[in-house]
Amino acid sequence: GIFVVWLLGIQLSFGQNFVESWKEHINKGKEYYLKEQYMSAAEEFKTAAKYLPTDTLAYTLLINTTQFTKQAKESYNAILQLQNLKFNSPLPYLNCLNLLLENRFSPNKVFPVLNKAIEHFPENKELWKIKIKAMLQYGQYDAFIQEINDYLQKYPEYEIHLLKAKALLGNINDTTAAYNEILEAEKLFPDSLDFYKMEYTIYLKQHQLEKAQNLIENLLQKYNTDPELYYNLALLYFEKEEYEKSAEICKKAIELNPNYVDAIYNVGTFYYYQGLTYNSALSDMTLEQYKNQGKDFEQEALNYFKQAEPYLKRAVELNPTDLDAFENLNTITELIKNIENNKSKNYDWEETQVYQMAATDLNIIYSDSTNTLFDGDTALLSFKLINQTDTIISDINIYFNQPIITAGLQFPKNILIDKLMPHDTLPLTVNLSYNFKAGNVIGIEDAEGAKDKIRFYAEAKQNIRSDLYELQVSVSKRKQLLSETSFTPNTSGNFAEDLDFNPENFSNNYLIVVGIDKYKYWPPLNNAVHDARAFENELIAEYGFSPDFTYELLNDDATHAGFRNVLIKVKHNITENDNLIIYYAGHGYYDKEFDDGYWIPVDAHQKNELEYIPSSLLIKYLSGIPSKHTVIIADACFSGSLFIQDENYNFQAGNDELPSRWGFSSGNLEYVADGSAGTGSPFANTLLEYLHKNPENKIPMSQLIKYVSARVHTETQQTPIGKPLAIPGNQGGEFIFIKKNVQ
Repeated sequence: GIFVVWLLGIQLSFGQNFVESWKEHINKGKEYYLKEQYMSAAEEFKTAAKYLPTDTLAYTLLINTTQFTKQAKESYNAILQLQNLKFNSPLPYLNCLNLLLENRFSPNKVFPVLNKAIEHFPENKELWKIKIKAMLQYGQYDAFIQEINDYLQKYPEYEIHLLKAKALLGNINDTTAAYNEILEAEKLFPDSLDFYKMEYTIYLKQHQLEKAQNLIENLLQKYNTDPELYYNLALLYFEKEEYEKSAEICKKAIELNPNYVDAIYNVGTFYYYQGLTYNSALSDMTLEQYKNQGKDFEQEALNYFKQAEPYLKRAVELNPTDLDAFENLNTITELIKNIENNKSKNYDWEETQVYQMAATDLNIIYSDSTNTLFDGDTALLSFKLINQTDTIISDINIYFNQPIITAGLQFPKNILIDKLMPHDTLPLTVNLSYNFKAGNVIGIEDAEGAKDKIRFYAEAKQNIRSDLYELQVSVSKRKQLLSETSFTPNTSGNFAEDLDFNPENFSNNYLIVVGIDKYKYWPPLNNAVHDARAFENELIAEYGFSPDFTYELLNDDATHAGFRNVLIKVKHNITENDNLIIYYAGHGYYDKEFDDGYWIPVDAHQKNELEYIPSSLLIKYLSGIPSKHTVIIADACFSGSLFIQDENYNFQAGNDELPSRWGFSSGNLEYVADGSAGTGSPFANTLLEYLHKNPENKIPMSQLIKYVSARVHTETQQTPIGKPLAIPGNQGGEFIFIKKNVQ
């Protein structure tokens, strides 16, 4: 009996301790919550639930907190516990289900929770709405239409009519049904602009511009403070090629909403393209035309570019993930510099001008037999400079410029000659190089249709100068050797029937490697550049990747702007049949409070997160790149927020036909080993060893992750993590590394 009493006392004591610990963690969690430190609050509520797993408070608080931390997996696990405990409130279900939909959780997990909630709370309208939205999100369109019609018969609500119209117009793409729904909704809600806006959207899609314009102008008589109406009217005038009027109407939208980023971007783009029109004309001018009109055209182009610049800068400030806006802004910056450089050397070319120097034998000497300057090659611009006077000419400056920039074509802007004797001839050569992937032009848009020209003239201290001369340069991004193809000339004259080519089956593998050892404000690393280069070399040597589609950002080049500019170039060239692999080796940082990881650019200061590249921003950058497969491999601390939360994400192993988005990091939310200098990091060594020595010809991404993760964890205690990324476009496939010359 004494033993039983003693044992009961111990149990009561332990129970008391559990309750006290539970209270302590609940109270700490509430304190963190009130301070908006939601990640810390979530950890406290999770710990509290472990002490009293049969109490519902910790689970409900955790679910509420995950609305801010976006931890869908934690919310899902908590709702399962509440289901088991038969919790009698719909609110946690609503919070959890909305988060699961937001994170695109598997329908196999969402619908059981949803159906159970509706079973407990059959009259709850909000749960019914979530069911309707879930059916739409997961493509159950027939069920969606039936369910939403049933709801509208009972509750003819504005919000649900709007959802139905948007779904018919967008997801389901049934324009006729959408139009009928919109007209019906306009009768029920005659004062709502939303349905009228959708109506003119249909007219725009069907290219019924007059109908759309009449509707918008009628609406503006009643709703003259709605910036979106002005913006769409501006688009109509742009479509009709009335560009000046389009820009002016866009400015009205900006007056009403100073942060209307689409309108701001469009005004900037209008001025940008107007400037390009004048700038491109400079390329088409003959030398005589340029001497007579070039200065005026340069000034017009410059004026438009300078008008565009503040609008595009503002668009970038408001939407820093818009790669197109960055590309236009980068291009404008270079174009302004080019024009101002040209203008500073652009004299008044009078018809009566007497030129006392001359250039003869103008030529471009190419290193390639095709007379083309290819990416990575050099050429020589050669000519002879003649002194046509009877005196010594001294301090001769020869100025070179381009009418319009050829991104990547590099040459000196001027060369200096000490002196030239009377009637003497001096042979001269100027080095030309073409680097399509040069860091200062990587984010620059190519001038479509512009001729690649170099113009030059000479001027001496004695106010003696030459005429203006011009050479055209032939440049190309890559070599295409005839020996690599089986080309047979077509002599039949019937090209259409003889062609047997399917470009849709051809794909390129784009590779971006980022490696940083020599940080400016962070501790140096030993192997980042070594590993990045080793990975690049392995893929080129063994897996058929091409240097033409490979971009290096090593040490000083690995700035945020440099990385963004490479993505601009890739986005500009990549197609939906191509693949993109990004390898990052450098410092990483994890912000527990905001559950976001960061890559650290070479010039970022410590404790200044504004200079880092957050994973959330990386997701937005990559969302705009239409590749078939995207793979990120990061030898750094990597945020779990990049990954899809659902561990049972449904994908078809070894299927590279379905588009995919995958990530693989050397560790979870932890420090990872760098390794001794020159030896490679443990993660990189294992990864490269498997790619190099694996006897199989095809290595699926999931297989690579499985092997490397297990090996690295065993040898280092790091916990590499690899799975699909939370980036749009993931349809359940995976990238497969295929060795060269293997079908």
